[in-house]
Amino acid sequence: MTAERLLYLIGSVPVPALPEFVAAEKFRVGETTDGLTVGWLDDNFKKHFLGKIEEAVEAAELRVHELIKPSRDPALIAELGGGDKAEISLGQFWHFLTKANRVRWWVCWYCAHIRDLDRVLWVVSASWGGVDLRVAVRSVDNPFRLDAGRRFLSR
Repeated sequence: MTAERLLYLIGSVPVPALPEFVAAEKFRVGETTDGLTVGWLDDNFKKHFLGKIEEAVEAAELRVHELIKPSRDPALIAELGGGDKAEISLGQFWHFLTKANRVRWWVCWYCAHIRDLDRVLWVVSASWGGVDLRVAVRSVDNPFRLDAGRRFLSR
C-alpha cells in the first residue's frame, strides 16, 4: 500500500550562486533591504539565526511544494527526499523571498528547513502581514502539525 502524499509540487525556481550571507544585514526590523521590508522577527529567529553568517553557495534549483494536509516535520522531510534535499540555506531562502509572490499572510506561508548557528535544523517560515515580512521559527521536533496550504522549499 502506498502512503498518501503530503505535498504537491508547484514548480521550481532558480537561485543564482550567492556570496557570503550575513543574516543581520538582511533581517533588519523596520528597514527595507533588497526590496523586502522586515516587519517582525520572532524570538526564536533572533536567538538562533540573526547572528548567522553563511559561506557562499552555488547556484541551485529550488523546488516549491504546497502542503496538502496538516503534517509534522519528520514526515515532510522524508517526503522532500531526506535532510540533504529538504534543507536549504538562509541566503537561498532570502533570495527566494525577494522574488516570491507576496500574498497576504493568511493565504500563504513560505517555509524552509534551515540550520541555525549551532547546525540544528529548524523550520523557518515567512509571510507578509500587509506589506511587511514576518518571520517565525519552530523546532522540527514540535509535536503540532503544520497547516495545509503552507509552501515548502527544498532542493
